[in-house]
Amino acid sequence: MTLIEKDIIKTVRKIELKTRSYSEGFIQGFYRSKFKGSGIEFSDYRKYSFGDDIRNIDWNVTARMNKPYVREFVEERDMTVYILLDVSGSFDFGSKKNIKREIAAEISATLAFAAVHNNDRVGLILFSDKVEHIIPPKRGRKNVLHMIKDILSFNSVNKTTDMSSALKYINNITKRKSIIFVISDFMNLPQNLDKYLKIVSRKHDLISIRVMDEREIDIPDVGMIYLEDMETGEQVLVDTSNPEFYEDYHRLVELDLEYIRKKIILSGSDYIGIQNGSEWFKSLSGFFKSRIPKNIRNVC
Repeated sequence: MTLIEKDIIKTVRKIELKTRSYSEGFIQGFYRSKFKGSGIEFSDYRKYSFGDDIRNIDWNVTARMNKPYVREFVEERDMTVYILLDVSGSFDFGSKKNIKREIAAEISATLAFAAVHNNDRVGLILFSDKVEHIIPPKRGRKNVLHMIKDILSFNSVNKTTDMSSALKYINNITKRKSIIFVISDFMNLPQNLDKYLKIVSRKHDLISIRVMDEREIDIPDVGMIYLEDMETGEQVLVDTSNPEFYEDYHRLVELDLEYIRKKIILSGSDYIGIQNGSEWFKSLSGFFKSRIPKNIRNVC
């Protein structure tokens, strides 16, 4: 085993210890409140019996059989959770201890362990400008550890992003309603991204998680530096001590953050914004907590 492989395994174990405590606490409770036991699915047809709810009569089948038939339903006992994770070049950026991909691995592990605790299946799709790597949905701790390892170790040949490819793929392979988390920095997006978000959100419970590094939001005064686009390789020389540059940069960043947030929400997806340097768990647990009242109203 190489030193790099040993480091990855060590990181996987560290992430497991950290995130299992999260998923067994706040996140697990919020997860269950939002996603468990709230749906039914079609099972079969049978002949109408006295006392059956007439609203369940299927009139097409009744007409064909010349006898009344009702639809039978069963409660959904589990769900399938998919995590779609960005592995493009920009997700390997980080100004402090952790790069964005490592933060994404912790978030993914927390969500995956919460699902596993509820006996749900979890799958992983890594994407850049195409679908790069797939772990089919399974139950159990071993599958989650496999996911964390692949998130940390996968090397994408393609550095650019086209999230629409992953959204089209997940929409084609999933027949039942699923919970889908998209984790990305949402940079260099296609113009028609909202089209694909809308398509997926109509069928599934879609949650978009934007992970940003704090230095992408706030550049310190360090004089003349080169800024590089990690997806295209394009570089530009800027003077960070120039007040005009500082003001223009912050204005553009704020406009971008608000534009992406609105674009995602208007598509029907929920939105969670996370900064790499902040405590991401607070943002995640705050999101789950905010959804509980709506869920209670729906159930009641």
